[in-house]
Amino acid sequence: MLMSAISARAFPLHHRLRHVRVLATFIRFLVVSTIVIAGLGACEQHDDPPKPGQLTLTFTPAPPAVPNLTLDSGTMHIERINVLGDAPPPMHMPPVQSFDLDVLSPGTSLTFTMLPPGVYSRVQLMFSNVQLQGSWRGTPFSARVASFRPLPVDLRSATGKELAHDENVSFTVGVDVTSWFAANLLDSAAPSAGQLVIDEQNNGAVGAELMMRIGRSFSLQ
Repeated sequence: MLMSAISARAFPLHHRLRHVRVLATFIRFLVVSTIVIAGLGACEQHDDPPKPGQLTLTFTPAPPAVPNLTLDSGTMHIERINVLGDAPPPMHMPPVQSFDLDVLSPGTSLTFTMLPPGVYSRVQLMFSNVQLQGSWRGTPFSARVASFRPLPVDLRSATGKELAHDENVSFTVGVDVTSWFAANLLDSAAPSAGQLVIDEQNNGAVGAELMMRIGRSFSLQ
């Protein structure tokens, strides 16, 4: 009888201890699982988001190759440069870029970092204050056109380029300086004091034609 009573009391105690061990194991499992999940979430939060793509415009003037022409210097101011595509306008417009282009230099590059993803194929700009120095058939010449009013240029590429996150694109804006002086344009300028001067007061018709040729000499590729 005594042994039966002891066994009856010991069984529930053993049963309870087994449940305590199972509960402790389950709690440890929950704690480890929570730590692992939290660690995975922290790793996901620290992943770097994709970076916006960059669009680069490289202005590349082609030096003049015109018989009897020596061009010693040539500059123009490029401003209000705008790159257009099929994307909606950005919430924050990119800063307006402008620079002075040396037409005898290898070129100048501009980078746009705030454009939304999309397919781009169009560039708008304005040019002004074109200044040229050199000689034509041995006679010194100087030209200064578009001094007071910037002239617009609208360029379109035959093929668009897709700008995406972590994917950059580039365009080349060519400037054909040879076309400015084609067909012996400077022969139409009347000399004054042994030189050719083309500006607002001198040889106005030649200056107007030169401005139109400059506007048509830009290309986008």
